[in-house]
Amino acid sequence: MEPKHSPPSSSLPDDPPPPYSTPKPFVQECADSSYVPLPKTLIAHYQLSYRNFYLGDESNKKIFAASFYAGVTGVGINRFCILIHNGPSAKDKVLAAAGEPYKSNSTALQFKSLINLSPVLIQENIVKTGDSTVAMEDMSALLLENGRTVTFPFSIFTERISTADTKGKQEDTNGDFHQEHFEWRMTAKDEILDKNYAHEYKLFRLQPPAAICSSVASDKAVAITSFKRLMSLTKPFRMMFVDVEAQYCPK
Repeated sequence: MEPKHSPPSSSLPDDPPPPYSTPKPFVQECADSSYVPLPKTLIAHYQLSYRNFYLGDESNKKIFAASFYAGVTGVGINRFCILIHNGPSAKDKVLAAAGEPYKSNSTALQFKSLINLSPVLIQENIVKTGDSTVAMEDMSALLLENGRTVTFPFSIFTERISTADTKGKQEDTNGDFHQEHFEWRMTAKDEILDKNYAHEYKLFRLQPPAAICSSVASDKAVAITSFKRLMSLTKPFRMMFVDVEAQYCPK
């Protein structure tokens, strides 16, 4: 019997990477903390630029600059990603980055993402470039047993707040970093309260170490992110932190 071979695919402009390859980070390092406390609500504000937009609240639309790369022009990062800058300018240091692990259509179709953050001392999944280091965290889509709900689980190191500051200043932390598991979970359309947004995901904290088992530690979401329909230019994206009292500080 002749061996069967998969027919070559001419639809992909680039081949998927071999399974043993390691993705490269989007940036060599990230800022270790936000230059200002995160507001309770972050809203995307577009401008007349294909590369940059801003994240802010109602009082200040330009708290964080964000840069978008499609990976098709040969300029800058060579794959789809978004950089969040630690300031109102695209020249400010990157606070976090996320996008496709490889320049390959297969990872986009499988909804695989790579996240870059500032690492902590106990973290293992880091990449060193000279004197710079950056953390590498993975996030992939999963389908729940009902066959309808899409989730995006991921893990991150957090630092517990020891004393909360009610005056809006930076909270005191005790330096105890530990890994926590979270999950973005799709909200059913009939459960979306704000009908100005067509899509919504809620962020839940998971029971350790069961991120892949979707064992939600609480039925109360710690954040909600909402998206308007495609090509909407008026506040197309919004994120709300709703569990302020029990909030942890992401590193």
